[in-house]
Amino acid sequence: MLTARIFSEYEKGWLSGLIDGEGSISVVWHNRKKGRLRKNGSRAPLREIPPCPSIRMTITNTYLPLLEKAQEVMGVGTIHRKKSKRILASRRRPGWTYQNSNQITVKQVLNQLELVAKGKHRELALELLELKTHYRKNGVGTDPEIRTKAVSVAREINELNLTQGSSHMPRKEEHYVIP
Repeated sequence: MLTARIFSEYEKGWLSGLIDGEGSISVVWHNRKKGRLRKNGSRAPLREIPPCPSIRMTITNTYLPLLEKAQEVMGVGTIHRKKSKRILASRRRPGWTYQNSNQITVKQVLNQLELVAKGKHRELALELLELKTHYRKNGVGTDPEIRTKAVSVAREINELNLTQGSSHMPRKEEHYVIP
């Protein structure tokens, strides 16, 4: 099982500043418009139960050693090269993205940090991660109140990202029916 490192006071301050300045805490909705692809090539029918949203923590920068140091300090996550058509057509430097989508390690990292600019994001993300502990696989059999609360917290995080100028756009959720 993956676990994040326990940070020193210096590392806590450094990571908090890095995530506040260059990072984002966002919600990921799995693409369910088409339904799950089966092995035989057909699509499984969509369920009326919305999936539980997941939290993703990212840090984007053009200086790769900075992201490698962040990954080393946290002990979890991956680094990917940012794919952009604008980089090829211009003189922009290539970008890199550190990403952590593992819900357990995201919770461990956020519990250790004290964010200033993204403090509300952190609180809501921890609330959503706590709700996920009561969420069953694919939402089947989960208490409808927990599903509704999880979706509302996720929407609140999306609204915060929109108001603070984040590039993450909320997903259209009209096709979900919340009982």
